[in-house]
Order: sequence, then structure tokens, then C-alpha cells
Amino acid sequence: MSIDVKNRTQIINELNFKIDQIIKLEDVRLQPYFKDQLITPFWDFSKKSIRSTITHYESILNKIINIQLIDVDFNESHTVKRDTTINYIADILIILSLTIEFYDNDDVDSNV
Repeated sequence: MSIDVKNRTQIINELNFKIDQIIKLEDVRLQPYFKDQLITPFWDFSKKSIRSTITHYESILNKIINIQLIDVDFNESHTVKRDTTINYIADILIILSLTIEFYDNDDVDSNV
């Protein structure tokens, strides 16, 4: 089943809300990773576009975790702390993953 315009709009609005929240956090250490990097899938919502966007946000999330691990003494136990930025990126990943799970754009699947 393809995603209709109403659902696309709702998904894009939710993603844009999360993106706006990340931008408002203004964590100076993270700004270089976010500047012009917070994206949404192409409007056609092909699986390829959504998967590409998921991969992009996974990469950003890994960079944030690596930043948290700077200056960590690995001889001591340490856990990566979830923070608001990580929560918003996780929300974006969940929205995109659910979009792929529940919607199927048959026109593009053969190209994936």
C-alpha cells in the first residue's frame, strides 16, 4: 500500500517537529553534526529514500555516541547516557522504521 498525501504530510510534520526540537537544543559540541544534516525522505516516500534517511540518522547517532565517549576511561565502567538529542533522533528512526514497516510503495520496491 502506498502512503497517501495526508499520511505523508503527517509524517513529514512529525519529523520536522523532531528536527526543530534538535536544532533548539543548541548543544555547541553537536552543532557541526547537525548543520544542514537533519533531513526528511524524498516526497515520493520510496523505500530506498526512507532507508537512505534511516542510514543517515544512524550515522548521526553514532557520531553523537562517539562524542560522549571522548575522554572516557575504558578501564572504568561507563555507559552512554541517553540525552534529549539522542531521544529525538531515536524518535525519528522509529518513525521512519514504522513507515517502512507499515507502508509499501510497490512502484519502487523492485528498484531497492
